[in-house]
Amino acid sequence: MEILLFLSALLAVLLLIGELLTALIYLIVIVWHIHMKGYHIQRARNMKDRFFDTESRAITEACAPLGAVLRLYEDPDSELTGCLVSENLHQRITFCQKTLNRYGIIRRLRFVDVMAAQKKSGQIYRRWDHGGKEWRSCELGASALDEYISRSTGKVIHSAYYPSVQISFSMSRRLADDERRASTKKDKWGRKIVKDDSFYKDMHLEKCPSCGGELPETLKDVICPYCGSTIFSDYYDWQLETFEIEPQHLKLRGLIGWMVSIMTSDKNGARVRKRSKQKIVRFSEYDFRRDVYDSIIGLEDKYNLIDLWLGDIEIRKIINTENDTILKVAVPIYTLSIESGKGENLKINNRRETFRASFVRDRYPDRFRKHGAVISDERYCPSCGAPFMPDEDGNCTHCGAFLFKENYRWKLVER
Repeated sequence: MEILLFLSALLAVLLLIGELLTALIYLIVIVWHIHMKGYHIQRARNMKDRFFDTESRAITEACAPLGAVLRLYEDPDSELTGCLVSENLHQRITFCQKTLNRYGIIRRLRFVDVMAAQKKSGQIYRRWDHGGKEWRSCELGASALDEYISRSTGKVIHSAYYPSVQISFSMSRRLADDERRASTKKDKWGRKIVKDDSFYKDMHLEKCPSCGGELPETLKDVICPYCGSTIFSDYYDWQLETFEIEPQHLKLRGLIGWMVSIMTSDKNGARVRKRSKQKIVRFSEYDFRRDVYDSIIGLEDKYNLIDLWLGDIEIRKIINTENDTILKVAVPIYTLSIESGKGENLKINNRRETFRASFVRDRYPDRFRKHGAVISDERYCPSCGAPFMPDEDGNCTHCGAFLFKENYRWKLVER
């Protein structure tokens, strides 16, 4: 009995010491952020042609495509150069540019003290192979300054400083089936993990993806002399698929949680978490995030919308019926929009909310192989223009692009 009392007293003392240490750290964090705020803002405003302030060469190179996107916000009349972007991301950039032009403002984003959630020095990407493509994703931590400036007067209309943000982006490039090399290891979503990071470094297109004809060694944008298909020199180039900036809470637990996530984040950069252990057939994290984003953006008033980002999606429940899979999810949404006013009196609203909804998709989206059903009316591959000839995984036999998309779409069914 005395031993139990002693252990209970010892535990109480340890808990008290822990609370005191937590309070002390909390105070230090607050003082540190107050002290660094002015310094970070001044550094960010002194960055004229740079968007990311970092001493890492690997991070600088990785952020080059992001800089090309951010440059469009500072010059909404310009066009994208220096990188390729997905159709979804391009649409998002376009409506942001339209809103900025409509109200006569530009957006100036700068990031300081940028660091990566890396396991090894210089290795800042998580890589995997999925759906006929090689993928890579990256998560960065930074402090950010987001300013909105009148194009006519140059006056700062709205300024927001974020002591801690998470920058997440993913990229992909197309690969033919016989040129893919992946290890036998898979992550928790069933994605093959690319083992050799440099395998595709010097890859170039040697044959026409439509007819297989031999191409000249120095390939530029040409018309295939055999079948007339247009062949682009950037066929194997990286394409920016997603680009999101998520402000982190400044509460102590939030700050520590962010630091821990930077050090122990999923090795493949997963931004979809699930509670249930039930299996989701042929699940693609990127496709799911894209469909969730498309559903949410369809509910927003895009006339005044500047930008919209998603946080980490949490799958709270998985329901598998005979024909469908239903996912009940919760996802943080960050929206930037024009609230009211004109000219220099514009008010910009920065809103965070949690979106809760259910999404449904065919439980077995590839079952067409078993029943012989045709689920696509395509005569030619929309990616390379070759005749419609899918392999056993539903990928184009010429370029590896996934062809059967409709049955894989997640649709919003309940809010």
